[in-house]
Amino acid sequence: MPALRAALRDTVATRRVHVAGEVARTAILADRARAVVSRVDGEVRAHVVVSARGRVEPGLVEILPGSDAELAERLLAVLPQWRFRPAERRGGTRVRQLVLVTVRSRDRHTSVDLQPAPRPEP
Repeated sequence: MPALRAALRDTVATRRVHVAGEVARTAILADRARAVVSRVDGEVRAHVVVSARGRVEPGLVEILPGSDAELAERLLAVLPQWRFRPAERRGGTRVRQLVLVTVRSRDRHTSVDLQPAPRPEP
């Protein structure tokens, strides 16, 4: 996704998107994630940018190859409603962070895993 790649190249301190290992405290879900309900088993993985205000930034979401199409649609529908505790640099400054979101659906049970994402290959 060109917008995400461009955001990751931005070096202006106030707009910079931080990746794994560049923050003192990583972004985490602040409340229960709205469910990504699916009737089929599958998995979706996505890179998302969590803003310094704790929201997923519109247009800065990339569904990764191999993801289940139905789960991807459902994830894209609920991401704007998710709230995060934003990532922080040393000193408590809130920053934008690239996060890898993995949603797995098995036997009508859905799990969500968040991890700080490394900088994707060009």
